[in-house]
Amino acid sequence: MFGFPKYVSGSAKQAANIAREMTAVSARVSELIGEGRQFVIGMDCWSKKVLTASFLGISDTFFHPVFKVSLTFILNSYQILRPHTGEVIADKLHNCLYQCGIDPKNVLMLVTDNGSNMIKAVRIAMFGDTDNDLSDESDGEEEEDEEDQTAESGITLHRFRCLAHSLQLVMKEVEISAVYSKLLTKTKALVGKIRISSAATEKLIAKCVKTVVTECSTKWNSNMYMIERLLNIKDAVTETLNEMTVDGLLAMSGRSSKISTILSSLSQNIQIRCGQIALPF
Repeated sequence: MFGFPKYVSGSAKQAANIAREMTAVSARVSELIGEGRQFVIGMDCWSKKVLTASFLGISDTFFHPVFKVSLTFILNSYQILRPHTGEVIADKLHNCLYQCGIDPKNVLMLVTDNGSNMIKAVRIAMFGDTDNDLSDESDGEEEEDEEDQTAESGITLHRFRCLAHSLQLVMKEVEISAVYSKLLTKTKALVGKIRISSAATEKLIAKCVKTVVTECSTKWNSNMYMIERLLNIKDAVTETLNEMTVDGLLAMSGRSSKISTILSSLSQNIQIRCGQIALPF
């Protein structure tokens, strides 16, 4: 039988040093947050590749009045159980703000994706709105953005639609278009055949020291990475397919280069835009 490598923890002294450093850093972060005036809170949910666990990350960005710089901290990362309802997310957000000493009245803006559960979570956490018009769980990007308004002060609190998530929707439109959908389906099938074949994988690695990259529906730009890798090792893939008598001409056609260029251009634009507006993620 083969044994699995196990993690070996450090000594008690190392553990104590890590705990001491963590306490000191946490205290310093709390001190800096306490000196902030208005905060931008970012939230996002994600799941592990095999969907065995889901998480909610909450970040905080604010302008420090003394240092005159923008500071960003990850406030917490929670493991959450399904369903990812607005109530569950709102409860985690409320607890996080309370633990970090952030008054909800000082939250200038919340940056989230456009899922109905995120919209509902903001309404519940910030305004106690338990309206059930929105579905309890949706990680999609379909809902329209809104502005919530406090009845007491009349001040509008914006739930800002994450620009990176919104631009990703444009890339999805390219991927599901009639012009490229058949090509992507064939490409995914070809890549899948190579990945499940140990012989094909070994041949590719022997020829170019690389193998193909699979698409992952929950990973941004995964179709672009899949096609780019396929084009980069095209000659080695062609030789391998010929040796295995597998047809890969459609997936290796000129349209692959065109869609790769389109997706790459959109991806670069997303990175540039996100850098320009300094998102908290």
